[in-house]
Amino acid sequence: VAMLWVAALFAYPLLVIGFVDDVRRLRAEFKFVVYMVLALMAALLMGVVAEFRIGAITLQLPFLAGLAGTALWIFTLINVTNFMDGANGLAMGGVAIGLGFLSAIALDGGSVGGGAIALCGALFAFGCLIVIARVGMSPFVAPILFFPLLADALLTLLYRARRGRSLLVAHAEHIYQIAIIAGWSHRDISVTYWLAMAACGALGWLVSRDETQSAPAIALVVLTVCALLLDILVRRRAEAAGLLKR
Repeated sequence: VAMLWVAALFAYPLLVIGFVDDVRRLRAEFKFVVYMVLALMAALLMGVVAEFRIGAITLQLPFLAGLAGTALWIFTLINVTNFMDGANGLAMGGVAIGLGFLSAIALDGGSVGGGAIALCGALFAFGCLIVIARVGMSPFVAPILFFPLLADALLTLLYRARRGRSLLVAHAEHIYQIAIIAGWSHRDISVTYWLAMAACGALGWLVSRDETQSAPAIALVVLTVCALLLDILVRRRAEAAGLLKR
């Protein structure tokens, strides 16, 4: 119950910031600092994820490393929806699919409260922490459930960082934005991402049932390698076609 109250407590400031940002554009630097502070406070109050199990091996992170990782998870998911909210229905539809599978995992583990909170979109960053705490879900499962959104957002940031471009300036270099420039309709892009989210959600649900907790780590590594290769291929073709600045 305490975790649910904490999740709700932090959801409201995020809601207010989002509302104000829609009405009056807030500086990216200001939002970055506020989101980071909120993420750190939420991680402290909700509980730090510091234990990672892979088969017979259990990795126990130092408290500060676990705190940083948990806060970074919250911070990343808060911003992913903003980064990916450029094609009608893509972000919210993708998040809804991921949350549906997160709820299924919670219910499989016997946590009705976790299953219910997982269906609250505004709390999806916190919902993952609640399900991890309630049913012992492997922390590696959480990024699998939201992988298509995370991969596009994070690999785009990496692409821009490698080219010395600001990470706080608006741009059109996400994979879905490249697709829009290439002539894809918003509907086709959203459906493509929804299907990818459904596939990753099903994979996340499947590997979450592995009692050894080896499968989630392996699946996440495989997905990451595939995403890196696909990202490189798409960007090289987009640069060659003049759709993306080198």
